[in-house]
Amino acid sequence: MDYIDNIVLKLKRQYSKDELVSYLAKKQSELETEVGMLKSERDEYQYKYEKLLKADNAVKSRAGQLKLYQNMKAEIKDLREKCRKLELDNSKLLQKVVRLNAP
Repeated sequence: MDYIDNIVLKLKRQYSKDELVSYLAKKQSELETEVGMLKSERDEYQYKYEKLLKADNAVKSRAGQLKLYQNMKAEIKDLREKCRKLELDNSKLLQKVVRLNAP
């Protein structure tokens, strides 16, 4: 018998009810296993996604804090410059007061 004859015989063969039920139960079991594996894989990807989302939010928060820090640093620099100018003005005014009070 060649290959085609073998397939034709398998197609023509009448399977018993028990063989069909057994085959379908086996196929159902295989498919349930595959569904379980796919659910597990989906849950793993969901976990990784949530982990990345938390990391992304942390990075965004950190970036916001860094920007706030940079803004505060610039404001501190401006305040220092204003303080130096006020100290110079104060020094000049004190010198004027000393000159006016000098005999």
